[in-house]
Amino acid sequence: MERVSVGLAGAEADGDSTHSALSRDGRYIAFESDASNLVPNDTNGTTDVFVYDRETRQTTRVSVGAAGVQGNGKSFGAKFSGDGRYVAFESNASNLVDGDTNGATDIFVHDRETHLTTRASVDSAGHQADGNSSYAIMNGDGRYVAFFSFATNLVLNDTNNANDVFVHDRLTGETVRVNVDSSGNQASGGSDSYCPSLSDDGRYVLFLSNAANLVPGDTNGTYDAFVHDRQTGATVRVSVSSTGVQGNAYSEDGKISADGRFVFFESEATNLVPGDTNGVSDLFFHDRQTGATVRASVGSGGVQANGGSFDARISDDGRFGVFESDASNLVSGDTNLLRDIFVRDRVTGATARMTVNADGFEANGASGDGRGSGDGRFVAFNSVATNLVPGDTNRAADLFIVPGPGTYTVTLTVTDNSGATGTATEVIRVDPQGGLSFGDPFDRANSGSLGPSWNEYLTDFEIFSNQLRNANGKNLPVAAVADTAMGPDQDIAVDCLITDPGNSCAIMARWSDANNFYRVRLGVEQGNLAVFKTVNDTTTLLGSVGEPLSFNTFYRMRMVVKGSALSIYFNNETSPALTVTDTSLTSGNYAGLRSFATAAGTTYYDNFSASLP
Repeated sequence: MERVSVGLAGAEADGDSTHSALSRDGRYIAFESDASNLVPNDTNGTTDVFVYDRETRQTTRVSVGAAGVQGNGKSFGAKFSGDGRYVAFESNASNLVDGDTNGATDIFVHDRETHLTTRASVDSAGHQADGNSSYAIMNGDGRYVAFFSFATNLVLNDTNNANDVFVHDRLTGETVRVNVDSSGNQASGGSDSYCPSLSDDGRYVLFLSNAANLVPGDTNGTYDAFVHDRQTGATVRVSVSSTGVQGNAYSEDGKISADGRFVFFESEATNLVPGDTNGVSDLFFHDRQTGATVRASVGSGGVQANGGSFDARISDDGRFGVFESDASNLVSGDTNLLRDIFVRDRVTGATARMTVNADGFEANGASGDGRGSGDGRFVAFNSVATNLVPGDTNRAADLFIVPGPGTYTVTLTVTDNSGATGTATEVIRVDPQGGLSFGDPFDRANSGSLGPSWNEYLTDFEIFSNQLRNANGKNLPVAAVADTAMGPDQDIAVDCLITDPGNSCAIMARWSDANNFYRVRLGVEQGNLAVFKTVNDTTTLLGSVGEPLSFNTFYRMRMVVKGSALSIYFNNETSPALTVTDTSLTSGNYAGLRSFATAAGTTYYDNFSASLP
């Protein structure tokens, strides 16, 4: 995970940063920020729009006018063209272009190559709007800009006294209204249409409206999602069930895939899919080709969310849906009681949580505004959490980016000073927790049970004062295994404290049953970390390394098992203290903890994590 709302020399922002947008490949991130230290000479005291380049690690301000003059009003709501060259945004500033005298919020486009800023919320003759315009969105090449506006002078015969949706062609200058019925008639008076989304070529426009006259049979009296075909003129309603039944409650916040086939939207309707009984807002995929509608805000096993889900975003191919949710049952181990960001894979049916840090611990603050890159490889979001990256001390909402779930092939080419070149290719798997298989900080109420995420097969552990400790003094092993299968290659770590002689703590890897696993033991009396293998209930020492250890002190031990190599790390050191090889255990998909205790409360654990190496 990477924090991207940073300024000069990587300094953290001195104000909130929110509402990001990603280029198709995830290299560029546009966002709005109240911070004044992201770029030099930011003295306007208001929200600006910035772009962060993840390759060069440079932040630039794009809500500027000629010669880079900063805006004299708030700028926000950034959206990208596919390649990240063009940034559309809305602004109250009056000095970004010449002749801005309407005193209204306008839509602007900044060209990051030519550094020119133009206004898009104009009529076909270039005249400025006589009302506020909002929610800019661009198609793939940046030619078309869609937005909604209360202006009455952007097209002829705009008499409905309502917010309408428009598309402006930056090549020809033409502006057209698209929230119309299939005959071109405007939406009924007093209704509102908003939140457009464009297909990659700009042909299809998704929008939301409470107008009842855009399609026949619209009698539900609430907001629906519609798609208008700018080539044929046809308008269809897409917030419907698989049999075409209209929703019995409002739908909103929809997005359309690059080819216009798939729509991802939010709805409080309970009749779009069978079994919708949770009484909260859900996310849905609608396939315009087959007519099928499926619910996306569910767990990987299909369980419906126990909290509301919002803010739909879809990948270009329509496979991945990014959303935020208050639900705690979409993934295992969701105990923070906070809004998190999730990704739903429409093809595999997997749901993954993105708001966890590199050690697998969930965010300790609320997160929102999840945005996916067009290729589905990255997810950006804002969060007030302070534990997602080290050194987060600004007490502000920051922007983060994390790889989305999937398998990636990475090729690295290195050339040395003599000109010799070497190339290595590695396949990297990001699992359905955004890189994490399992993590537990044990921050919960005192309990004699570890909870449903653990299999405690040699009792007794207990949760005590937000830590895990042994609860017996039987001179017998105590062991528990995380109930998450991650495969035989594992990266496991935990903080451990021992209070008295005769006690030890350990982590286990490649655990397949109680008689087959690898183990790293921390022994204060022995003054070492030792690695063992247990094969068919026979235990053998594979190696040990001395360390300066004391009682009543927490130490972090980590074991990385990959192939035949077992590497042991001590206290967050980046190089292994010991590496041994062994081929006895090639399978075993689980990781866990093991303790030997002479009395209750003599071994303590904290911050357990298990991930893919």
